[in-house]
Amino acid sequence: FFLFLLFLITLVTIIIIILVLLILFLFRLFRFLVFLIPLYLIIIIFIIFLVFPILLFLLFLFIIFHFLIFIILLCLTIIFLIFIFLLILTILFIIFLDVPILLFIIIIIFHFLIFPFLFLILILLLIIITIIIFFIILLFQVNLFFLVNFFLL
Repeated sequence: FFLFLLFLITLVTIIIIILVLLILFLFRLFRFLVFLIPLYLIIIIFIIFLVFPILLFLLFLFIIFHFLIFIILLCLTIIFLIFIFLLILTILFIIFLDVPILLFIIIIIFHFLIFPFLFLILILLLIIITIIIFFIILLFQVNLFFLVNFFLL
């Protein structure tokens, strides 16, 4: 999937470069627009040396970000499995040993209130981090879009 994204980004960049070269060629044909050629050369250099590395950097961020989400979800799954395992152990412990009812209530409160609460906090943190990174990338892309438009104008 990530290789496919990299391929798409490369393809789009190559298409943009080819289009700009085509425009340059057309401007070469029309001698009255010769003064615009340096501007389009600057735009080609801008696309090759600035836009393409930025797109690669965004792809890199995307890959790292998804890898981090995978690790966090894996950790949350492990925590949840530990929670279930502890709950089963507690029930077995209570059944096979004569545990006072007060201790039983404390253990149940711990399992059903504190542990899921921690689990929810981790999920909320994951959602907040996802939103923040999404907006940073979005803001970066919007700024890049306006920058490219400014240079094109």
